[in-house]
Amino acid sequence: MAVYPVDDKLCIAMFQESLAESALHWYYTKDVSKYATFRELALKFLNYYSFNVEMAPTISDLRKLKRYRSKDIKQFAYRFREMALQIKPALKEKELINEFFQLLLHEYLPYMIGQTITTFAQAVINADKLDGMNREGLIPSPSVKPAVKPKPKELVAAAEHNKAAAAPPTSYAPRSYTATTIRPPVPMAANPRPPAPVMMHQQPRPVRQERP
Repeated sequence: MAVYPVDDKLCIAMFQESLAESALHWYYTKDVSKYATFRELALKFLNYYSFNVEMAPTISDLRKLKRYRSKDIKQFAYRFREMALQIKPALKEKELINEFFQLLLHEYLPYMIGQTITTFAQAVINADKLDGMNREGLIPSPSVKPAVKPKPKELVAAAEHNKAAAAPPTSYAPRSYTATTIRPPVPMAANPRPPAPVMMHQQPRPVRQERP
């Protein structure tokens, strides 16, 4: 509409061609015939949608994007790029590529290390190649565990025996205790008299008998 700068009525009528969804609904709810110039309609529109500028996405919002396996990698890159352009201050190309790689599937990251990528478009092309390899099954998923080989019967029987031997008993028999009487200690004399020594050469005295 740059070639018709002075035709306000035509600019007001054609303004709806650049709108979609909720913005187009806003246009239909307005009586555009009451606006004398296109500038008045444009200012009304900017004032109504000024919250989009105040609620601009941040780097945290960009990192919350999730890429689902069913979606194409280029569609995901387009959504990522659209949100990244709204962040203020703008991200540098290297920062943009790094944030994009962090949101890819984890099995892609080992193939990204060591590559020299200078533009975001090149990063998307490389990621699209990896996406095709993943669909063809050339990139193993880290969630898939290798199959476990069946163990021989002897090893299974030995493992069950060791497990049963190491397991604690389920019940314990109560112990029987015998009641014991503790006697108090016998007090000892302060200075006990030692027994008289018996001489080996002494003869025992005869017992004196009494007369009736």
